Amino acid sequence: MLALQKSKQWMTLRAKKLKEDICMLFKSSNDTVVKMSLVDKLQHLGIDHLFEDQIDTAMWQILKSEFSNYNLYEVALRFRLLREHGYCVSPDVFNRFKSEDGSFINGNGSLKTPLAQQVQRALQIPMPRTNKRVEMLHYILEYEQEEHNPILLELAKLDFNLQQNVHLKELKAIIRWWKHFLGYIELSFIRDRVVEGYTWASVLYYDTKFELTRSMITKMIVLITTLDDIYDNHATLEDSWKLHEAIQRWDKSAAFLLPEYLKKFYMEMLRTFENIEAEMLANTNYDIAHLKKAVQNNVTGYLQEAKWSHRNHKPSFVDQVKLTSLNIGVPTICVSMMAGMSDAMMKTALKWAASVPDVVISVGKISRFMNDIGAFERRKCKGDMASTVECYINEYNVTSEVAITKTVALIEHEWKTLNQARFQNHLPALQQFISLAISTTFFYGNRNDIYTG
Repeated sequence: MLALQKSKQWMTLRAKKLKEDICMLFKSSNDTVVKMSLVDKLQHLGIDHLFEDQIDTAMWQILKSEFSNYNLYEVALRFRLLREHGYCVSPDVFNRFKSEDGSFINGNGSLKTPLAQQVQRALQIPMPRTNKRVEMLHYILEYEQEEHNPILLELAKLDFNLQQNVHLKELKAIIRWWKHFLGYIELSFIRDRVVEGYTWASVLYYDTKFELTRSMITKMIVLITTLDDIYDNHATLEDSWKLHEAIQRWDKSAAFLLPEYLKKFYMEMLRTFENIEAEMLANTNYDIAHLKKAVQNNVTGYLQEAKWSHRNHKPSFVDQVKLTSLNIGVPTICVSMMAGMSDAMMKTALKWAASVPDVVISVGKISRFMNDIGAFERRKCKGDMASTVECYINEYNVTSEVAITKTVALIEHEWKTLNQARFQNHLPALQQFISLAISTTFFYGNRNDIYTG
């Protein structure tokens, strides 16, 4: 244990020295292309979070600097970086690389590894929608094979190892909490998704300073999953009404409303929120009342689904999407994510997230559509309420492939909404909502459903 502690201390000190060296790289060059390349490498290596101020300054300088270049790579790099950082750059910069019919002029030569692998990944998932942590795992190995800056590579490896140490410690603690929770509530039909929940939280907030935020997001994910399982798989319509009423009251005295098998769950849920509130009050100015309200709204949606299911009601595709894109839990998770905002921004960000703005609805739709595509085959055999894909098939009398193609098009439409929001709203919270949309690809991409199983 002592040797491990010394190792952590050495890694921390070494990482600090490397960060200072990289800060000097920002200061030592006025070349726009060099700065763009540095920012791009830091992002790919997953260490851009260590240089937020330097990158913000560099991006402003890149925007304002003279740039007249006939190299497609450099023009494309500048365009992508500025767009990613919320600057509205015209796509007209690519006109010089297009033929008269509007298509790009073919270049000569072939791509070599690892560049070919990077291009292949970008063709599967566009770079702005790529999960940083997943890309980083690929890119560290690839960057080592290229002509590279050893300082950047060493810091990326050290930062990853330091974060892994923290994440593993947190995961052990959250698993202990979850085992106690499951053991106390005694509901055997509940899915055990605590590891997946923590993975999701650590993808959204991976910096070591966000321990409380990761813990709260994880707990919200598994609580939403638990509520979903109760409403979907076990509760009668009468039980669903009673649980809804108790959660709207949000008071221990409301436990008498519930059937015996739900009383322990209800009490433990309230206790979990009490503990979260105590942690937040001790460390931040996060107002947990917004989170309680988000859960109450979530449960109201679950009750509506339960009524549809028990009454064999088949909603229209539009009504189905409107309800289930919120029921997937995105508004609740977005509110919990605001615990990671700075104290100066938290009140504004939390109020905005709790209002369920259009961007949160778009993230909910992306998550719902990707979830339903990934779970389509499983849901056909499950017996719960029809997914959006099945609803579209039934309403428009089309094949599953036609329905999935339409759903993919709707996902693209919602991404356009999010991309437009980047340029209209520079609140830090917006990027967190976009990160949540990006994270759905990790669990539901390629028509898979890793989370539900």
